[in-house]
Amino acid sequence: MTNQRRDDQRPIEVTHEEQADDSAAGPDFLKEVMSQTVANIASTRELSPQVFAALLEVARRYPGEPLSLDPIAIELVAACLAVQMPMIASREALSRRMNAWIASSLLEDPAAQQRLSELWARLGEAA
Repeated sequence: MTNQRRDDQRPIEVTHEEQADDSAAGPDFLKEVMSQTVANIASTRELSPQVFAALLEVARRYPGEPLSLDPIAIELVAACLAVQMPMIASREALSRRMNAWIASSLLEDPAAQQRLSELWARLGEAA
């Protein structure tokens, strides 16, 4: 099975392991992860110190870079999930696809994109 990446339209091969991971993560679970991630990463006001530190590490890797889907938004989501849901982060195939899906969803929503842009600017200043 092949999926298309949104940023450059190069195909991404989906392995059997990833397909098995997808079937283990039902729609309700994915919605819960999405809602928790959006609530935490798109907030410019109250981030836990652990999440802020993880997001700050992403900003330090990309000083001065504009917000983009890949790699920045995807890595911000990955950093947030690694702190809040380490069991997901340990499932590499699932987390890689989930990070991309959540980041893409955030950037497609104008309000979430604005909050994420503000957060990225704040992280850039703090880095």
